[in-house]
Amino acid sequence: MTDYVEPGTIALEFRNLAYIDGDPFLGPDAPAASQAGLAVWNTDPASYWAFHEYVFQNQPPESDLWATAERLVEFAQAAGISETASIRTAIQENQYDDALRATDRAASDAGVDATPTLLIDGTTVNPLRNE
Repeated sequence: MTDYVEPGTIALEFRNLAYIDGDPFLGPDAPAASQAGLAVWNTDPASYWAFHEYVFQNQPPESDLWATAERLVEFAQAAGISETASIRTAIQENQYDDALRATDRAASDAGVDATPTLLIDGTTVNPLRNE
């Protein structure tokens, strides 16, 4: 971060990937969990990474259906977020679906088919694959 991102040598961006090629990514709960993440970012951006970490540490297996508005609000509260009404509303009303689908299209256009993926000088690289 200090050597490359702060001086502007590289740009580091995180994209919330709820869909891949139009289908939920990593299970049917990905869109709801992603809605919650964007709602947290827009409600309390300083708490986003605490929420993100809490979700990843406490989510059940991908095959389980778990990402209800109630559960995601509980996760937000456990991560220290006190104002959760807008988070609940965003999940229930699917407020960020257009943004999530736009991210899916951009990821698809860039050749992203898994996470993590890096885009380096226009080339996609998955650091977990031996390519």
